[in-house]
Amino acid sequence: MIALCRRPEFKNEFRLVTQMLAAGRSVGANIAEGFERFTPGEFSHKLYIAKGEVGELRSFLYSAYDEGRIQEEEFKTLVAQTESVSRLVGALRAAVARRKPPA
Repeated sequence: MIALCRRPEFKNEFRLVTQMLAAGRSVGANIAEGFERFTPGEFSHKLYIAKGEVGELRSFLYSAYDEGRIQEEEFKTLVAQTESVSRLVGALRAAVARRKPPA
């Protein structure tokens, strides 16, 4: 994402770049934070937030594509990657929800 945001097409789009980078970074940060809390409920909540951040990043990619900052093939690849990450985070959240608390 950083390499994408450093391109000349994004030079004057400080707010978009900032939001894209923040959303991308927030995915991993929320997963890590939830995992470190050691409770399934808090982990699940942070996974829920992380999944939302992936959706937010995808929305920014659509904006960048609509504005002509990303070419179609790269856009499709990036959107497919965000969809894959979203599915993985959702599956992890479902697995955490199925986990039985220790007796």
